[in-house]
Amino acid sequence: MSLSRQLPVSLPAVQAGRVCADCLVEGLRGSKAGDVRPVSSEKFCREDLLDTVGEELDILTELRDIFGGESTRLLGDVHVGLSSKDANKVRIGAHTLKTVVANVGGRASRDLAAAIEEAARAPQPDFDMMNTLYGDLTREVEALAVAFNNYVTELGKGAA
Repeated sequence: MSLSRQLPVSLPAVQAGRVCADCLVEGLRGSKAGDVRPVSSEKFCREDLLDTVGEELDILTELRDIFGGESTRLLGDVHVGLSSKDANKVRIGAHTLKTVVANVGGRASRDLAAAIEEAARAPQPDFDMMNTLYGDLTREVEALAVAFNNYVTELGKGAA
């Protein structure tokens, strides 16, 4: 398991079924072998999505289409910021992406984006750590897009 997917046991990492982004960032800085536990791996939470928009197929379909383009653009913004070591660009992109993925039920993606955002706020940002988190974030957002698409597709079949 990669370091970016672990937390120290001593940190209050789970709050109401969610991973605390501050704990995730702190855990990445100070974790030791044998003193870790997995971060929440919930890629897609249908309940979070339904709390946001309900089960209206036309709204979900539109949101799915918007999500595909926006998540790709925002991941690109974070990548450009990381490549140029521009912490402010990383922070803004990660913050916006955090909101976008949270709106479609992406808990793991939200937590990783929050961790990158917080790391970018540091007086001396750790770009190596943020790059590691970015790799995980990219995979999580891709998995979220597939799960979200599958959910909307299945909902559409039920409505037909």
